[in-house]
Amino acid sequence: MITPKPELLAPAGTYDAFIAALTAGADAVYLGVEDFNARRNATNFTLEEFSVLCDLAHTAGRRIYLTLNTVILPEEMSAALEVAHKAWEAGADALIVQDLGLLTRIARELPDFELHASTQMNLHSGAGVRLVAELGAARVTLARELSLDEIAKIATLGVPLEVFAHGALCVCYSGQCLFSSLVGRRSANRGLCAQACRLPYSLIDTSTGKRVKTSGEHLLSPADLSTIDILPALVETTIVSLKIEGRMKSAPYVATVTRTYRKALDTLCQTLCRVEDPSSCHCERSEESGDTVSAVSAVSALADESGCRPNNDLEETFSRGFTTAYLEGERGNDMMSYARPNNRGVALGRVTSLNNGIVGVEISKRVVKGDALEFRTSRGRSVVTLTAFWASPSDKGEPCEEASEGTRIYLRVPDPVSIGDRVFRVRSAELLDAAKSNYDNTVFAGNNGLVEIDAQVSLRIGEPLAITFATTDNALSATALGAPVEAARTKALAVDDVREHVGRVGGTPFTIRSWDIQLDEGVGIGFSALHKLRAEALEALTGDLLAPWQNRRTSPLEAPPALAPAQKGKPHVAAIVTDAAHAKAAVQGGAELVYLHSLLFEATDETGYPKLGKLPESVQVVRLLPTITHDSDLEQTLASVTPPVKSGPTWGAAVANNLGELKQLRNLGIPFEAGASLGIYNTETLNTLSRLGATQAWVSPELSLQDVALLSPTAPLPLALTIFGQQEVMVTEHCVLMAQGPCDQRCGLCARRKAPRLLEDRKGYRFPVRTDNYGRSHLYNAVPLDLTPSMPELVSIGISTLVVDGTLLTTKELKVEVERAVRARDLAVKGAGSLPKREGYTTGHFFRGVY
Repeated sequence: MITPKPELLAPAGTYDAFIAALTAGADAVYLGVEDFNARRNATNFTLEEFSVLCDLAHTAGRRIYLTLNTVILPEEMSAALEVAHKAWEAGADALIVQDLGLLTRIARELPDFELHASTQMNLHSGAGVRLVAELGAARVTLARELSLDEIAKIATLGVPLEVFAHGALCVCYSGQCLFSSLVGRRSANRGLCAQACRLPYSLIDTSTGKRVKTSGEHLLSPADLSTIDILPALVETTIVSLKIEGRMKSAPYVATVTRTYRKALDTLCQTLCRVEDPSSCHCERSEESGDTVSAVSAVSALADESGCRPNNDLEETFSRGFTTAYLEGERGNDMMSYARPNNRGVALGRVTSLNNGIVGVEISKRVVKGDALEFRTSRGRSVVTLTAFWASPSDKGEPCEEASEGTRIYLRVPDPVSIGDRVFRVRSAELLDAAKSNYDNTVFAGNNGLVEIDAQVSLRIGEPLAITFATTDNALSATALGAPVEAARTKALAVDDVREHVGRVGGTPFTIRSWDIQLDEGVGIGFSALHKLRAEALEALTGDLLAPWQNRRTSPLEAPPALAPAQKGKPHVAAIVTDAAHAKAAVQGGAELVYLHSLLFEATDETGYPKLGKLPESVQVVRLLPTITHDSDLEQTLASVTPPVKSGPTWGAAVANNLGELKQLRNLGIPFEAGASLGIYNTETLNTLSRLGATQAWVSPELSLQDVALLSPTAPLPLALTIFGQQEVMVTEHCVLMAQGPCDQRCGLCARRKAPRLLEDRKGYRFPVRTDNYGRSHLYNAVPLDLTPSMPELVSIGISTLVVDGTLLTTKELKVEVERAVRARDLAVKGAGSLPKREGYTTGHFFRGVY
């Protein structure tokens, strides 16, 4: 079996983190510039700085990726394309892109630019991966919710895959979170996530109105992902890149995590392939060369000369607790961090004594001066830095510099603590010191660069002085020639003089590994000549190393011919329904179009998908497909599109809410609309969807009136917009109902689903939770959307389908709201005014937009 050694991809939000990633062994680094990246709150870089970083990475033989992984508003497309063009000229090896329209436009304008589909594109099926590859993606970063088996199956398609190996987990499928924007206007899809998922919540049972007992308050806060112990299995899936999350993390974090995974990957490959040089490894295994068990043992027992202990070092760097989560099929409480949403540190010991303000702690791990200890008490948490501690219960003696595990230390703690209180280390001074060597001012100082080279110096009397620098593989070399060498008039040149003056490579990315000095006896030469030729040779070698990225030029292509705008007329009023009774109520209210969920939100003995009774033939029924359909779900989901009978309402169409569904519907020749979960923000996306065959596009609920007004006049597709209902703000693979205790995961019969649950935040807002028949939870906004009073504006900007979302409405409520929407539509079409506003409802982003 041959498994390519995967790339180790590290994050950088600052210059120090970038240097840390390179020196700790990353094969590639990803980072963002000021705009259009999913970590806009990171320090980020200017385009000028980015160009310098590209040169440094390429000199070191590494790759550099620029993140353009946010959605693009209508007026931003030109600016985003300009960033892409400048990134190409600067030398970026790839762009990481979320927006479908931006991806297809860059693929057309810059066909040689490698494009990586961001995890924000919500790609979790083989069909979706195939589609983005057809549209121009050279690599796909998969959703974090996939198992190892699912990844391995998708990898057989031949599209290079990247997966997250370490770092924070989002509880929501990436690219589908509206929680931050609807609650705080800060869009997670625009790089400004407010992390509302890390806040405390209570779980409310609506059948009793009472809070349900849970293991903690942070019900939407997952533990951190760590794959260090399953690297053999992860590598065997044949992914091409292991990605470390953390562009908001510090340089010490980047250094420690990158270094740990570098060592683990190299150890794994040495174990499987039995090669001395990990860079030559391709993980080709046979019965004789090793097995997975030995590889797991090697990684688990990993220890280098500096005492690196993978799990300990990773925990001490930052950890909410570690999990392999969905990779190994874990979707329950073991993958969550209910008690604490931030760094929990590592357990160190307990308080054993209190004596005149001196606290005794029995420690299970070695401590040193500078460590930060957290005391967890019944009153809260208290953090103390070990600036002074003692080996006896007195502070009169000389403070300790360190203490061994299994001993007691004594220190002063400013806050009250009690005997038995737990103590954790939340910052390791030794780990920080070790990490600093990866980015502090010793990097590039002296002979301490990133790139090893071999030096050859020829000082033969009568021949030109020659200095040659070559890469260690001899692939590239550069020579600088000087004046003919002469005999010394005073002091002759010594070999040590040559090493001293030619070897002054400090401040450059280079390290001289070996010397070949050919020095005639009695040679005399000025040191300045050596300095000058050294600089020329290094400059020439640098130029050769950077040649593949030099002289890149771009010229924006003319925009493709505009597609004919969709014809507009009197808008339809439609309703999203969950079952036959819902559909009947919507039709009675005047709905001209019914969107029937393909999910079951209530527990039932039935299997399959929601059924629909007989409706008038004039009513069109379209299946509303879910945001998430793994490959294992896709067959059943698509089966729901086919009508069970030939009579009755018009069937055989669907709303695709992910790219996998879109691909399959297109292959089957089934008419489809492009749903709001596809992230439709701009004209380029509309054009792409039109070319793929969509019949209508549901614009993102994050768009404002002004945004839609920019799209509508030239939109090649009719536009749909949800105007009423409680908007879905999250969909999670983890079932939120598990917070009240483990379950057997027989989701179709789950008793908890029979009584809807609510999540209550600190301000008393209550967010409805529904779990579907696949066990995925859907979280809805606490405040319902109501754009019905804004019907004149909706009609004026050319919305074709006005959707009343009845997912959480009773049949009576749905009928009333559809009737109200029809009445408002008719008034607006006649220019006869609008309906009054209601208290307690929101207009979402329609008038305020998003940041």
